[in-house]
Amino acid sequence: MNEARDTYFKLLQKKAETDNRIMFVLADCAGFVFEEFRKKYPDKIVNVGIAEQNAIAVACGLSLAGKIPIVYGHSPFILTRTLDQIKSAIGIMNLPVSIVVNGVGFSQPWFGPTHFNMDDISLMSSVANMKIITPSDMSLSEFAAHLTIMAESPLYLRFDGRYSANILSSVSKSDFSDGFRIIKKGTSAAVISHGNCVSRIIPLVEKIEKEKGIEIAVIDVFSVPYNDGKLYEAIGDSPVLAIEEHIENGSIGQMFATYIKVNNKPNKVKLMNIDYNGRYPACVSADINWFYKSYKFTDNDIISNIKQMTER
Repeated sequence: MNEARDTYFKLLQKKAETDNRIMFVLADCAGFVFEEFRKKYPDKIVNVGIAEQNAIAVACGLSLAGKIPIVYGHSPFILTRTLDQIKSAIGIMNLPVSIVVNGVGFSQPWFGPTHFNMDDISLMSSVANMKIITPSDMSLSEFAAHLTIMAESPLYLRFDGRYSANILSSVSKSDFSDGFRIIKKGTSAAVISHGNCVSRIIPLVEKIEKEKGIEIAVIDVFSVPYNDGKLYEAIGDSPVLAIEEHIENGSIGQMFATYIKVNNKPNKVKLMNIDYNGRYPACVSADINWFYKSYKFTDNDIISNIKQMTER
């Protein structure tokens, strides 16, 4: 069950019961999260079928008519098939349309490489006025839902189903303003990440800390753009490891590495990304661990990279 995604949609559905501006545009990607809502409010859902470009066009029309449209589709199709519409109609016109995808990174291994989404941050960060949010737990999903209702510009929201519990039990809304949140502090090194990787990294970091007697910061950079100056202040001069199920080009880690270089900061920055050299391997397994092993993204690989960053 994708609890982070479902939290986002259920909050918006609750709001939609009394706010007639909220409309859901689906590209044949409804799922159980819309089952009850569709029965009660069929006029607040438009399902265009497997026609992602049309979904974006319909959402643009609804936005121009004063509605709050949320487009939902499978990743990567709702993005790559519609990039021209997103750039030209949503981005350049600065329409407050929210585009929601399910299945980023390796989160749907049973569908094979056609459903992998390793370059979407790179693509969407090039769209004018676009804000990208990757919720790593339900508290960020709630923040994303409120942001959707209040948005005056385009939003791109990335979900996968590999996390459930809240990483931080209570975080005030103000903590989200800089586009990142500090999960734990530390001065030996800093690990930055987002999405499912955050909850995956935490126990690995704790294992290393116990073994080496050190403290490692873990920071969830959930938004693009984010406040890179304040992120640097939070990290200080510590070495930084960025871990992402995303290609290196256009990744959050690369963005931060550029900030470090341009501003002549002393930090050592290492990027841990998915390097598929323009092609994915033949899919021989529906087990995500097979893909992690293929791309050197296993827990042991992560531990090895973190340890390297803590060696002075």
